[in-house]
Amino acid sequence: ETENHFDYDGSSAVLVLLKGVVPIQYQGVQYNIPMTFWITKDYPLTAPLAYVTPDRSMQINRSHSHVAADGKVFLPYYDQWNPSRSSLQGAIEACAVEFGLNPPVHSRRSTPPPPPPPLPAGPRAAQPRP
Repeated sequence: ETENHFDYDGSSAVLVLLKGVVPIQYQGVQYNIPMTFWITKDYPLTAPLAYVTPDRSMQINRSHSHVAADGKVFLPYYDQWNPSRSSLQGAIEACAVEFGLNPPVHSRRSTPPPPPPPLPAGPRAAQPRP
């Protein structure tokens, strides 16, 4: 699919957008990290743009060294992009390796539900008048 991508400098462009999950292994358990990859107009000369896109049950780990608060991924693989040896598959695999060591999302802490409202007072028995 194609969609408008807005860059940090305010510019925008219609780019190809790939949505899906990147499976990772973290402490022996498989997790699926929701991600989007924007294919730039200069691809394959330039790296795709990668974003972690958590669903409602997840939030981005704010202290992650390779993922910004908006989900944008910053990995050496992207910085060292070389069109003759880099690929979209390699970019996805770089995410899987890094995120397997340090997942970029975690479950939102659920807050306990608020206590139920007090029950309405029932009809009071008529009090005899003095």
